[in-house]
Amino acid sequence: MNGLNLSKPRVAWPPQGWLGLVLLALCWPLNWTLPGMRTAYLFFPLWLGYILVMDALVQGRAGTSLWTRSRRDFVLLFVASTPVWWLFELINYWLGRRHFLQDLQHGDWRPVLSRSLGAVTCGFFWEMWNYYSYPKWIYHTPGAQFFHIFEMPLLGYGGYIPFALELCALKNLLWPRSAGLRF
Repeated sequence: MNGLNLSKPRVAWPPQGWLGLVLLALCWPLNWTLPGMRTAYLFFPLWLGYILVMDALVQGRAGTSLWTRSRRDFVLLFVASTPVWWLFELINYWLGRRHFLQDLQHGDWRPVLSRSLGAVTCGFFWEMWNYYSYPKWIYHTPGAQFFHIFEMPLLGYGGYIPFALELCALKNLLWPRSAGLRF
């Protein structure tokens, strides 16, 4: 060995990660144990805590994250994603904006696969928090009522994938040249 240290320097856990962990640590147990309509008040901070922790993990891995690049875009994306469920890649193609088909045309499935994995991971946590929540979602899907993970039938987790891709399409529609949002 020549004495070089080839390991990555250890980076301190980002502040948004600590805030996220605090939100998770407080809201998760309260959401499952307090009686009454607690989900109406605790689910938003619980979900925000998850998002902040994921952003901190991305920052630790990549050295940057959406929060560190643009807090404004982070908040705008968070707010804009709430009412949007069905926005398709077509609306960006017609407008000449970035869309997933460009990556797929070149044989690069990584953007679709990484977002799909992230969406299913988010879905797992969403459904886990829903399981002991009150009120909670219970799914009735004829023909797919088998092998539940929490309240969600296994096939239902597939719905998170188009949702994530649609949010990326929304980002490309609303902020086509944003430096802070990179997908």
